[in-house]
Amino acid sequence: MQLDRIELADIHHPVVLAKTIHTLLGKIEHAVPITEIARGLDIEDVRVDHFGGFEGMLLTDKARSTGCILANSSKGNRRVRFTVAHELGHFLM
Repeated sequence: MQLDRIELADIHHPVVLAKTIHTLLGKIEHAVPITEIARGLDIEDVRVDHFGGFEGMLLTDKARSTGCILANSSKGNRRVRFTVAHELGHFLM
């Protein structure tokens, strides 16, 4: 999935950001492909595993041009999806 972060660069409100991403993606028949969206927006890796002590983490380079998201799987897939979306929001904002 290829998305362009430049189209999102001046958006500083999470609801507007989410709506813009949905507009860019077009109609989605199934669950929002959050991991693919993250990778399309310069997240190099999304790691899902049982982590102790945190639900999610965003790691970026100094310029915030790329990143990696870690998501704790101990509370199920729904929580993982929320965590990946949450950390992606931090990355984009």
